[in-house]
Amino acid sequence: MIQRSRLHMAHLMIGFALLFGTLDESNCNNCAYACGQTWTNLGAPPSTSLIQNAVLSSAELTTFICGTSRDFQDPNSGGIFKRIVDNPNWYNSGLVYHDVNDLARLDFSSNGLLAATSEGLYRSDDEAETWNLITTAGSGGLRDQVSIAVSPFDSSEWILGSIELGIGSLYASSDLGENWELLRLTIPSVDITYSPTSNEIIYMAGGHFSRYNLELDSLEVLHEFFGQFVVSIEAHPSRPWIYFCAEDTIGRYDEVTGELSVVPLPGTGVAYRCLFLPPDSLIVGTEGGLYAVDENLESFRSIDDDHGSGEPLVCLDYLQAVSFSGGLHCRDLSSSADYKESQAELLQLLAFPNPVASTLFLSSGFTGQVKILNLLGQEVKRVDMKRGIPLSVDITGLTTGTYFLLHMSRLEQRDVTNVVSITVVR
Repeated sequence: MIQRSRLHMAHLMIGFALLFGTLDESNCNNCAYACGQTWTNLGAPPSTSLIQNAVLSSAELTTFICGTSRDFQDPNSGGIFKRIVDNPNWYNSGLVYHDVNDLARLDFSSNGLLAATSEGLYRSDDEAETWNLITTAGSGGLRDQVSIAVSPFDSSEWILGSIELGIGSLYASSDLGENWELLRLTIPSVDITYSPTSNEIIYMAGGHFSRYNLELDSLEVLHEFFGQFVVSIEAHPSRPWIYFCAEDTIGRYDEVTGELSVVPLPGTGVAYRCLFLPPDSLIVGTEGGLYAVDENLESFRSIDDDHGSGEPLVCLDYLQAVSFSGGLHCRDLSSSADYKESQAELLQLLAFPNPVASTLFLSSGFTGQVKILNLLGQEVKRVDMKRGIPLSVDITGLTTGTYFLLHMSRLEQRDVTNVVSITVVR
C-alpha cells in the first residue's frame, strides 16, 4: 500500500511537471544567439560614446539596445542605437541629440522600456523602435534625468533621479508615470535600485552610498567615500544584500544585520560598474579588467580573457554581455553546468517545516505564484511570492494529508514551475 501511494505521488509530480513545465524547459532552445561560448565582439554604434548604465538586451541576447551620449558639435549624435542578430549593423532608433543616461525594462513579459535622458523621460512599447515623452515635470523642467528604477514588486511604480541646476532630485510615480511626486532634493544619484525586500526602500549611488525610506521620508548615508564617487549599485537576487562599487573599492550592505563591508579592488583599476550574475557572483568592470567576485567579497577572478578593460552592462539568464574598449562583447553561458546548478538553487522553492501543522514558511530567489493542490489536483490555496522574502502561509484550514506546491515564475521570458510536496498533520 505504501509503495503504491508513493508511486501514485511520483506519477502526480511527473504529470504536474509535464503540464506546467520544468526548470530546464526554455522557449529559446533554438534561438540564434548573437554570441557564442567565447567572447564575441558586436562592435559599437558609430561615432558615439556608450553610456555604461544604458545597455539592455532581449532575453535571448539576440537584440541589443544602447544609450549613447551626444556630441554638441554634431546634431545627429546621441540617442538610442539598436542591433539585432540578423543584422550586424547598429542603427539609430530614436532620441537623436539626447544623452541617454539610463535604460530600464518595465518587465520581462513585455517590450516596454524607459529611457532617462537629458531632455526628459521617454517610454517605448516596441523594443526601442519608437519613443514617447512621458514627462519633463518638475519646477525646473526636470530635463536632465540620470537614473530610473522600476519596482520589482509593482512595475507601475518608478523612481526617477534628475539634476536641476546642479542639485539632485528624487521623484516617484505610482501610476506608470502619469503623476509625479518630488520626494526630496539630494546629491545627484547616478544609479538607483529598489531594496530586494521592500518596495518602500531604495538605494542610491553618487557622492555617497545612501538609503532612502519612501514611507518615512528619511535619507540615511550608509557610507561616504571621501574623494571618491560611488558609480554603481546592485541588489542580490535572493538575499537582502546590496552591492556597490566606488572608484577603487567594492562593498556590500546587509539589510538585516546592518553590517557593511568594504574591500579594495585588485590592481589599480578604477571601477565602472558592478552587476550580479551567478555562478560568477558579482561581476565588476574596472580599468584593469573584468572580475568575478564571490558574494562575500573574499576572492577576485579575472574573466575578461585578455580583452582589456571591461564594463559589465547586461547580465541575463545563462548569458552575459559587457563592453570592452573595442566595442560591445557578449558571451553565452548556457552550457555551463555550474551556472545551471546555481540557477536551479536560486529558483528552488523552500518549504518548511515539513510535515507542517499550522504555519508553513516559503522562500525562493524569484517572484512568482504558489498554488497548493490536493492529491486530486484541485487548488485549495494560492499565494504570491516575492524574491528573497520569506512568506508565512496559514494552512490550518487544510485537512491532514499530502499536498503539492506549484511555484510558477518567469525567468527572462521563460515560464518556470517547481513542484514540492508537503504533508499536513494535525
